[in-house]
Amino acid sequence: MKKCLVWHAGIYGNYIGENAIIKDGLVFLQDDDNKLYLPKEMFLAEQECEGGLIPFEVQGKWGFADIYTGQIKIEPVWDYAGPFYGEYAHVELGTEGDFDSSGPTTENGGKHGLIDMTGKVIIPVEYDVLRGHIDHCLIVANNEKWGIINYKNSIIIPLEWDKLIPLKVDYDIPQNYYKVKKNEKWGIINYKSSIIIPLEWDELRKCYNNDWIFCGKAEPCEPYTSSEDKLLAKIFDEPLEPRSHKMKWGVFDKDFNLIINPELDEVPEQPMPHKYPEYYLLKKGRRYGVLSKDGKMISDIKLFKKDAIKLIRTS
Repeated sequence: MKKCLVWHAGIYGNYIGENAIIKDGLVFLQDDDNKLYLPKEMFLAEQECEGGLIPFEVQGKWGFADIYTGQIKIEPVWDYAGPFYGEYAHVELGTEGDFDSSGPTTENGGKHGLIDMTGKVIIPVEYDVLRGHIDHCLIVANNEKWGIINYKNSIIIPLEWDKLIPLKVDYDIPQNYYKVKKNEKWGIINYKSSIIIPLEWDELRKCYNNDWIFCGKAEPCEPYTSSEDKLLAKIFDEPLEPRSHKMKWGVFDKDFNLIINPELDEVPEQPMPHKYPEYYLLKKGRRYGVLSKDGKMISDIKLFKKDAIKLIRTS
């Protein structure tokens, strides 16, 4: 007999079967009285183990067993294997794993790929990073460059971006737009790699209430102007460096039209989201304006904050 570990993601949390064993080539759970049970007895195993397959680990290697028979269906040859989702499982080579109360965790490094329920490699284990079943595709990275592939390992978006993030996760409708970063600037592309918002922004934030994009540009503050600073600048014949940067914010609507230029001092906020979710405050200096959820200006940026909030309450 060999001691092993079985694991799956439960709806109400993760569960680690630390007392599992392999006996006569079959995987069993073992309770404190040394009684043996099939993996199907594990909490939510039948609901959570897609295809009836559950990951198990023995001597640092991962494979899959049938929860109903305990039969090893996929030999333990991987340095880590995650549960099956959508008929595929994430596998890793060259990574070192550990376990805590919430389940297995893996360290950075190694290579990542996908297998199917027969153990066949679907995505070669050659990527530095492999993430998620998003848009029926996979986000991958090699040499710190990000892109997207499909389940045939064909490139959808070339691995040329410093960062690549879906604007939202929707498993029913393919998501066509991605936030990307290159040379320290952010922009948005579509699934054909066409530029939708130019890569000229220091920050882009998704507004999840109405599909707006908040865009930020960093501006230098005034340089230090003390006599000591001026003396040092003169001695070293160098200009005074800005002490920091401040961000100016604008707004793109859901169709990627720039409706507010990057001149706001703060990201637009909803002062009373539960009571008045359709209104946003715009701040510039000590003055405020009001923008409606459909992109219409209710007031220019000329009010004190208390007057802007009063306008929201009476609109």
